[in-house]
Parts: sequence; structure tokens; C-alpha cells
Amino acid sequence: MDVVHERAAGMDISKRDAKVAVRVPGKRAGTFTTDVTTWGSTVGQILELIEFLEAQQVTTVVMEATSDYWKPFCFLMEDRLPVMLVNAKQARNIPGRKTDVSDSAWLAQLAAHGLLRPSFVPPEPIRQLRDLTRARAVAVRDRTRQVQRLEKFLESSGIKLSAVASELTGASSRAILVEDAIAPFRLARQALTTIPGISTAVAEVIIAETGADMAVFETPGHLASWAGVCPGSNESAGRVKSSHTRPGDKYLKAALGVAAMSVSRAQGTYLAAKYRRIAARRGPVLAVVAIEHAILTAAWHMLRNGEVYTDPGADYYTRLNPQKATNRAIRQLQNLGHNVTITPAAA
Repeated sequence: MDVVHERAAGMDISKRDAKVAVRVPGKRAGTFTTDVTTWGSTVGQILELIEFLEAQQVTTVVMEATSDYWKPFCFLMEDRLPVMLVNAKQARNIPGRKTDVSDSAWLAQLAAHGLLRPSFVPPEPIRQLRDLTRARAVAVRDRTRQVQRLEKFLESSGIKLSAVASELTGASSRAILVEDAIAPFRLARQALTTIPGISTAVAEVIIAETGADMAVFETPGHLASWAGVCPGSNESAGRVKSSHTRPGDKYLKAALGVAAMSVSRAQGTYLAAKYRRIAARRGPVLAVVAIEHAILTAAWHMLRNGEVYTDPGADYYTRLNPQKATNRAIRQLQNLGHNVTITPAAA
């Protein structure tokens, strides 16, 4: 059989690496040797592989279209090497002799004799357009699936919304589904939204997950422990081993996290000042958990005792301990290079 490419390379690509077989002429005329090496799938390793293949002066590089693993190799090589992407069915090896190493050597042998037909790989502008159109198709398909699931749920519940509304996802339909379910708890939702960071959506999650009846939780601490927004207790022989928060209601924790992050970006509220005070000492992660705990405590008092939330203001800590605030301000001025001394009275 005629040899079309005296120097050919075959690649068997997996998720983590690629087996590369390079087939080159041997020392004697008419003979060929095949060496198989392993290369990583990171960009740095692929660039080193390109330099290696260029040094071997290969005239064709063949790889199978395996999932999406071939894309980094093909897209980085296409400008510098003659790359050929082939269908795995056309390059099938002998049954019972299939390994990554043997597959790469088999691809190199088939490529050397010109027995493979390349698959179509569009140029980069077409690839970008294809990714966008395919992503749009997936989004539309997922949206349609969710709408169908919603209609099935409503029909099984005896709610004939699709008979009176032209579109289940329209503004009218969404208003009917949210407001109808929240109607008995509208006052509770309105009260919760007075807490900084709690939006209407977060308030609805808090009501849905806690039941809006705080009588089942004896104290705010019980509620915080159930939600998983308080330090855990793991002490043995007087030594605290861990204080990680325990797993709680993931939906409630997610909503409280949104509220806490909103507070962290706000100004002029007690919770915002508390976040910055704790973040400076313990880090932002622990500060977020502390704010989640504070928000849930306020929600407990509000829904249990009917207390209206009153924000004490960002200067709460200054008013609580003015001497400490003064000392902190003087130290900050000293750190900035100002010649300020602390009098005995202020110390």
C-alpha cells in the first residue's frame, strides 16, 4: 500500500491527556518506527506538543472527534499544523486490541496511507456563530420545557390558568400565580421588606421556608440553628475542634445570602456597619454569615412578636461607646502620618 505521508501523527484524546503516536521513516529504507508519548490537555502542554510535532516535521496530524475534548487541541494546532479531524467510526481499530496507545498508533498508520477522510471543521467566525445559535436553541428548549412543566402542575392542581390566559409566562399570569399564593401572608411580606437587604422575593422565600409561624421556634437562636446560619458546636476536652455552620435549609440560606450581600454594598444602616466591622476583623465570609444571622433574628421578632424593625443607624457603635470610637479615629490619623497624641483621659 502506498505511503502518502512519511511523517504522520495520530492522537487519541481523553479528558486529562492525549496519547500521541508519531510515525517516521526508520533507519532502513522502506521501514517506519512509531513512538507514543503522553501529553497533558492544558494549554501549556498543548503548545509544547505543537513545538514537538513541528520538530518532527509531520505532514499530517489526525485526531478523533471525541466529545468536546478534541477542541482545545484542534483549535490551537490548526494555524500551525495540518490537522485532520476524523469520525471515530471510520478509524475503528481491530476488536479486542483497543487501548489508548494502540489507537493512537493505528490512527498514525491510517493517516500515513491516506485512508481517512477529514470531518468538516468550520472556520473560527462560523464556530462563534454556531455556538451562539446552539446556545439560543438550548435556552428556547429549556424555556419550553419549563412552561410545559408549569402547565402540567397547574392542570394537576385543578387550576385552569391556561384557559383564561394566552401565555402562562406573561405578566398577567405571573401576577396571578405569585399574588394569589402570597395573599394570606401579604402583611408579613410587607413587614419583612422593611429589614435592610430583604427584597420582595427574599421575603417570600423566608415566609415559604419558615411557614411565617415563628411559634415553632422557641428563640431566634433555634431558628438560626435550624437554618444553618450560626456557628456549630464541636468541643471535646475543653478544646474547640470546629465551628463550621451546620447544613440547613439551602433555599433559605441562599435567600439570606442574597440579602446579606445586598447589605454589604449598602451605606448608612446598622447592618452595613456591622458587616464592615466584622469583615475587617474576621473576613467577608464570616461577616456574611453574621449578617444572615442578624437578619433572621430580626425576622423572628417581627413575625413572632409583631415588632417593627427599627434600624439604629450606622453610628450605633459610636453612640454605644464614644470613647472607643474616638481612640479608633486617633489611631487612624496616626497611621496616616498626622501628629496626634492620645491624652491620658482619651486613653
